[in-house]
Amino acid sequence: MSINVSKVPADNIPYIMILVGTGMFFGNILGGKLSDSISPTKAAIICVCRLW
Repeated sequence: MSINVSKVPADNIPYIMILVGTGMFFGNILGGKLSDSISPTKAAIICVCRLW
């Protein structure tokens, strides 16, 4: 399905998945450190505002 929707060659899908997984891993660590240093509510607001 990801090949048909994104029109990305099948050979590139594993690399994209590795990149996405690495981003989620480091985002989870950085988000945890941020919520430990300030309140979790403020950390969530900052993270959501960064998406736009």
